Amino acid sequence: FELFGDRRFCDGVTVLAYHKRGLGGSEGDCAMATIDQFADDAAAAYDFLKNHPVGFEKIGVLGGSAGGWTMAKTEEKVDFDFMIGVVGPSTSFYDQQIQSLEAGAEVYGLSAEAVEHGLEYTNILFQDKVSKKDYHRMNELISMAETEGWSELLDETDLAETYEDVSKLWVRRHSYDPKDIWLNYNKPTLLIY
Repeated sequence: FELFGDRRFCDGVTVLAYHKRGLGGSEGDCAMATIDQFADDAAAAYDFLKNHPVGFEKIGVLGGSAGGWTMAKTEEKVDFDFMIGVVGPSTSFYDQQIQSLEAGAEVYGLSAEAVEHGLEYTNILFQDKVSKKDYHRMNELISMAETEGWSELLDETDLAETYEDVSKLWVRRHSYDPKDIWLNYNKPTLLIY
């Protein structure tokens, strides 16, 4: 983003780029942060620019990858004049996981049973409350993933080593659906996929 910022500065556009929590010189723990915390950080950057003595005419946001969810979540708190998403999701995280499973089923030639097990695992990940019984079933499904060929679709952030770790999984800390934002946002938007 530094390169993008440098280029926009040359075009007369001011860019404020920052490292998300725990990266670069930023404080915090990126691995344990939530989408709400990332949105709070982006809202703080917006407020900084909004209250800056220069008096910027328009304030927008660019979010890449998971930053697409962050910018939509931030729009719930502030009023961006425009939004740019680069390979940022426009669906819920749950929907993205299901789409990845469906695409992975084709790529890896998964059986119907393997897809069913992957779907069951995904559904447990997104349950409001995961019981110890669910956690044990998750581990059974992970074992099946190895033999059924869908373990390639799992990321280390999808795996909980202990029952207590389930609530710390990335998908549980970032479960968000930007649908209402995108349906109601009526300002300039560029989404690049």
